[in-house]
Amino acid sequence: MSAFTGFTPEFDGSSLQQGSFPGQFNTGCDSTSFVMNTEAQVAELKSWANLVGNDCTLTPEQITDLHINVDSMKNCLHFGDIQSRIHMFALIYSVQNEQKQQRVKLDKWNQLIDITLRQWEERFALTRSQHNRVIKKLKVRVWEPQRTCWADLATDLEKEMKADSKFADVYEEGKDNGVEVLRDDCKLQAKGARGILCLDCYDTMLVTAAKNSGMKELGEATLYIADKLRSKSFYLLSNPIPVRYQIHTALLRRFTYENQWYQWVLKSVEKRGEDGEEVEVSKKRKGPGGRVAKGKDYWPMVNTWFAKLLGEKGDDLNSEAWKEYYLETVCLDRQRFGHGAMPAHRQKLLEPLGPQFDVPVTPRAASASPEPPAASSSTGPLTIQQMCQQQMAQ
Repeated sequence: MSAFTGFTPEFDGSSLQQGSFPGQFNTGCDSTSFVMNTEAQVAELKSWANLVGNDCTLTPEQITDLHINVDSMKNCLHFGDIQSRIHMFALIYSVQNEQKQQRVKLDKWNQLIDITLRQWEERFALTRSQHNRVIKKLKVRVWEPQRTCWADLATDLEKEMKADSKFADVYEEGKDNGVEVLRDDCKLQAKGARGILCLDCYDTMLVTAAKNSGMKELGEATLYIADKLRSKSFYLLSNPIPVRYQIHTALLRRFTYENQWYQWVLKSVEKRGEDGEEVEVSKKRKGPGGRVAKGKDYWPMVNTWFAKLLGEKGDDLNSEAWKEYYLETVCLDRQRFGHGAMPAHRQKLLEPLGPQFDVPVTPRAASASPEPPAASSSTGPLTIQQMCQQQMAQ
């Protein structure tokens, strides 16, 4: 500072102690000593206090404290000693001010960090890779041949993701919001995947104008669903596709035929459009208009249907009772939707069912369900509109 040029205070700091007032400082005056500073010198010392106070960017209150210190030292210290102490007091005030400013800045930074962390937790999002992995795993689970309940599809998927190292960041300590985001995504994708499988199943049972859609025999229906839900690697790893996938498809089609063959099924499939455009799992598809009666929507009825079969035939899906039911189901499927129309190159993609499935059978329990549209007639296949009229007439 220019005001201090050439000035060397004779002060070792030994007399500077923590005090109370004024200015927290002990002036170092001895009650036995007496020094007379003139009024002019006192005025000059206060001017000096103003100078160093302004140079150190002190507050008006702090400069006033320096004046009080001058008055308390004017009769016990020499002029130069008072200057050195005023200078030291001003520097200490300056350091204190800087510390306060730093604390304020630090508090603001801490608040900003807290806000940022809170927002990050609230807005936690899966990466594109993680999201795609959820969809990929879900497509496997929604159509796995051993599945008999779709209500716990999202829960099963979440458990699998928890064991996946690619989702380790979601389960890091303190990231409860990340778990919620993953759980919500699993629920959303599971809902969409169930809807897709349901409509794909309908597609294989109806004559529609959509590309690659329409009534299909069991083998083609299995390949149709596989094309929608599985990647090309599925064919490479499962070539030919195991018989259990055809049986699983036949079970779903049997349930649909006997329990869910309503007029709105036709309308739901028709809404897909004539171009057969592929829909991502996560995107919602509109179902029938109006509310479906409680317990009458598709998947709860599927779950109940399988639960009843499990109660009758046991939990072992490879038991003789289940094998007999599989035989009956596949044979009925062939009677209802045809058999043997697959090209040779398509047949190679499937494991053969075996000749035992060619035996005509009759359902054990007669069903009062409306008959589905025939694959063909003397006048050609029925249109969607004709089938709707047929259903409405029943």
